[in-house]
Amino acid sequence: MNDFKHEIQADIDWRYSELATVKKMPTQENLLLHQRDFLVKYAVPIIYSLWEGYIRSTFETYIRIINSLNLKTNEVNINLLIFALNSNDLLNIGKARTNKKTQTEFVENLIDYFSSNFIINLEVPTKSNVKFDVVNQILLGFNLKPLPEKFKHKLDKKLLFYRNAIAHGENSIPITLNDIEMLSTLVHDLMFEIATILFEGYDNKSYLK
Repeated sequence: MNDFKHEIQADIDWRYSELATVKKMPTQENLLLHQRDFLVKYAVPIIYSLWEGYIRSTFETYIRIINSLNLKTNEVNINLLIFALNSNDLLNIGKARTNKKTQTEFVENLIDYFSSNFIINLEVPTKSNVKFDVVNQILLGFNLKPLPEKFKHKLDKKLLFYRNAIAHGENSIPITLNDIEMLSTLVHDLMFEIATILFEGYDNKSYLK
């Protein structure tokens, strides 16, 4: 468990140093105005990439920890079991199977899965748009506490809104140094919040029935 916590903390520390660099670059001396504006504007997608990367990396680490426990499927909380099945294309319970062949293959794969130790695929379903509800869907999948509602507005209406607008070529939204400071602080706070939720969930064995 200590290795797990240290790995998550090391990832947070690295991303925090990257955020510090992003904030510092537009404040360098001798920058021309258009250079400063460029660095401020494109700091937003960098901040977002650090955020999405953190979600992917952290939950992949958590999945590896869960997989290493060699649990039986009948020991696992139903939320994790559903998440694990849906993360496997062959076992996805929401996937339409309209003919005998696909239904037979599904049942055979399901029998094989339940006769083995519990395993979750490493791929984390971020949908390339890690907004408030997406994060909470992932947390629910691991039977973990949701993010506090206080993060919703800044995550969805600031970070995601700015990032998506810039990614789609929008030039009319003014981004300031204060925005970069606010978004960096937001991502920093979110990373620690999620780490705390993960550590508490693991300590409380929320992955079990």
